[in-house]
Amino acid sequence: MKKKIITFLMAIIMVIGMAACSNAKTDKSTDSTTEKSSEKSKYTSAEEVLSKVYELYKEDQKFPISGGDSENYVEDKPAAYDITKTEEMDFELGFPASQTENIDAAATMIHMLNANTFTGAAYHLKEGVDAEAFAKAIKEHTWSPNREWLCGAPDTFMVILVDKEYVITVFGKKEITDVFKENALSALEGAKVIIEETASY
Repeated sequence: MKKKIITFLMAIIMVIGMAACSNAKTDKSTDSTTEKSSEKSKYTSAEEVLSKVYELYKEDQKFPISGGDSENYVEDKPAAYDITKTEEMDFELGFPASQTENIDAAATMIHMLNANTFTGAAYHLKEGVDAEAFAKAIKEHTWSPNREWLCGAPDTFMVILVDKEYVITVFGKKEITDVFKENALSALEGAKVIIEETASY
């Protein structure tokens, strides 16, 4: 009888142990899923990223802007840009055609009177693209001493990384790019400046 009671108690302990082990695995799996989803950006488009920044502009900071490419042009707000227009992207945004394969979307906000006064663009990176290498490639192409600028060269060039999924490039007059930087770092979670260059002339 004593042997049966011991066997019965051991069986109960094993069942409890298996249930606890099973719960631990479930919890671990849940944590892993949460960790993966937390790595995903909360922003759904490049246009949304720029719009969040523009929403923070005070009235005295605003200037006339346009968004989008030549065929999808809007005034007074950022807009999506057709990334198949590689020549236009290079001419307007300083975006190298060699990097097109690394993005799947873009958006812009550009000073309507002079693009060199302010040009901002947001790019959504494809999965697995090294954001820092991507940013460096754009800097070397755009901020090159060999690049010819129409209507005056910009003072500054800047790259802001957002959630490791979005890269924002900005060039223009320093007082205007500084306002954009301040608003971007305030408006966008996970935003950080990874490149900031000032012209030496």
